[in-house]
Amino acid sequence: MIVFWHWLALGALLAAIEVVTPGFFLLWLGLAAIAVGLVLLLAPDIALTVQVVIFGALSICSVMLGRHVMRRALAREDAAASMLNERGRAYVGKVYVLDQPLAQGRGRMHVGDTTWAVSLADSTADLPAGTRVRVVDSEGPLLRIKVDAA
Repeated sequence: MIVFWHWLALGALLAAIEVVTPGFFLLWLGLAAIAVGLVLLLAPDIALTVQVVIFGALSICSVMLGRHVMRRALAREDAAASMLNERGRAYVGKVYVLDQPLAQGRGRMHVGDTTWAVSLADSTADLPAGTRVRVVDSEGPLLRIKVDAA
């Protein structure tokens, strides 16, 4: 006769195996087994075949939920990693005001908490401080800018 603690032990065993193996598949099966153990704790007269059916259904649901959660987590990691060491790309398309004049199309501009080297993308003109500019490209530590028409 299988009682609730058998399912709890199976769940703990699957979770422990998950710790020493790569991936997250067994974790979800372990959670399903623990859930069956808790159901059996509340209703101890459930037949073994019903327990196995509940375990199968919960396993499928938990694995599908786990895949969804992992896919979203990996997508967030990929998005964050794509901007790693390329902070300048985050400024492309944004408008700023020059706090220092540009001489021959080059100078520096304060953006966020950093002072960036800037260069006019299409000319070597001088620009006074206070000019509104739009970042159009980023090349390492250099932001390419254009005078904002708006």
